[in-house]
Amino acid sequence: MAIRWWPESGAPRRQIGHAVLMGLFWVWGAFGLVGNLLSLNSEIGVAALSGQLLWIGGMLLFGLGALLIRPGPSK
Repeated sequence: MAIRWWPESGAPRRQIGHAVLMGLFWVWGAFGLVGNLLSLNSEIGVAALSGQLLWIGGMLLFGLGALLIRPGPSK
């Protein structure tokens, strides 16, 4: 009889992936928000716009990724 360390094969990977993406979402959001608040007095230009687009893209990527690999219901 083999010892089963995980209840099903895909469950731990989904839970770890979900936790990693949620962590990245919050860290990316916090750093981006602080960065945007600190740059309120700077000039508006291509560099500022590209930084904000990168922040928005990261938020979408990490947020949607965390939603798509939600852990399944526990049995």
